[in-house]
Amino acid sequence: VTSGFKVGDINLNLALQAQPSRRGRIEYDKTVRTAAGTLVSQGPEFLQGNYWEYRLNGRASWKPSETDSFNFNLSATPSRDGRHTFSETYNASGLLTQIDDSKVAGDKSWSIEAGGDWEHRLSDQSSFKLIALASDKHTGSAERYSTRFTSGAFRNTFIDRAADSGEYVARGVLSWRPGGGHAIDWGGEAAFNFLDSELNIAVQTPLTTIDATPPVANTRVEEQRAEAFITDFWQLTPDLKLEAGVTVETSRITQSGDATQERDFTYFKPRLGATWSIDASNQLRVMIEKDVAQLDFTEFASAVSLFDGTVDLGNPDLEPERTWRTTAEWEHRFGPKGVVVVSLFNDEVEAVQDQIPIAGIADGPGNLGD
Repeated sequence: VTSGFKVGDINLNLALQAQPSRRGRIEYDKTVRTAAGTLVSQGPEFLQGNYWEYRLNGRASWKPSETDSFNFNLSATPSRDGRHTFSETYNASGLLTQIDDSKVAGDKSWSIEAGGDWEHRLSDQSSFKLIALASDKHTGSAERYSTRFTSGAFRNTFIDRAADSGEYVARGVLSWRPGGGHAIDWGGEAAFNFLDSELNIAVQTPLTTIDATPPVANTRVEEQRAEAFITDFWQLTPDLKLEAGVTVETSRITQSGDATQERDFTYFKPRLGATWSIDASNQLRVMIEKDVAQLDFTEFASAVSLFDGTVDLGNPDLEPERTWRTTAEWEHRFGPKGVVVVSLFNDEVEAVQDQIPIAGIADGPGNLGD
C-alpha cells in the first residue's frame, strides 16, 4: 500500500508492505551407506518452517527556499521466524535406534533506519550538504535440539541467543567549483557503531548438564570512527579528466565482556585517476587507490549453528584488509549498442581476511598476512 500527499511545501510518501506468514514443509527419506554401498541407517525426516515480515517506509521532502532543501526517510521492518525438524533413524535391520527433534523459536526481531539530508546552496559555485543516518537492529532466538536413543539415553542442547546492533553516522560535504575545470569536494564524517551479542549453550544428558558456551560468546563491540577527505575532479581538456583525492580515517575499537581490549587505527587513503576520451569510440581509464575494508562486528563474537553443524569463534584481534588497487581499462564502442572493455588490474592486499584456526578449538575469521 502506497500513498503520496502534500502538506504545504512538504511532499510526503508512505509505503506499507506486508509479507504474510509463510509456512513451508520439506519431507524426505535419509539413507546412509558405506563407500561399498552397504546400508548403515535410514529413516524419514521433515523440516517445517514459518516466517512473517512487515515493511513500513516513509519519505518526505521540503524546499523552504531556493537555496535550501531537506529530505527525510524512515523504514521499519518487524519480523519473526521459526523452524521445526524431526527425524527417525533405523539401522540396517530396520530397528529404530534414535529420534531427533529440534525447535527454533525466533524473537520478535526488528530493524529500523532513519536518515535525512540538508543541502544549502551558498552561491552558483558552491554548496554544502549535511547527511545523517541512524539504524538499529535486534535479533534473537530460543532453540532446542533433542536426540533420544531407544537404549534410554538422551542428549538435549539448549541455545539462547540475542544480538543488538546499531550505526549512527553524520557526514558533511562542501562542494566548490572555482573555475578552470575544477570541481572540489571536501568534508568529514563521524560514526559510532556497536554490537551487543549474547549466546548461551547448555547440553543435558542423563548424568549431568554442562555449559557448552564457546569463548567470546557474550561481548560488546564499539567503534568510534572519524575521517576527513578532499577530492578534486579536474577537466584538464575536453578529452582528459583527472581525479585526485585523499582520505584520512581514524578509529577506536573497544571490546568488553568475554574479551576485553581497546585498539586504535589510522589509515591514509590516497586516490589518483585519469580518463582519456581518445575519440568517440575509444576511452582509456587508469586508477590507483588505497582501500580499507570495513569490519563486520559479528565476526568479533562467536556463533554456532547446530542446524548447519558449524562453529565460528569470535576473533577480538581481527584487522581490516588494506588494499592498493591499480587498474587500467580500455573501452571500445561499436555499432549502436556494442561495447568491449579490456581491464588490467593488480591488487596488493595486506592482512588478508579468511577463516583461521583459533586457540586450537575451532575456526573463525582472522588475518592470513599479505
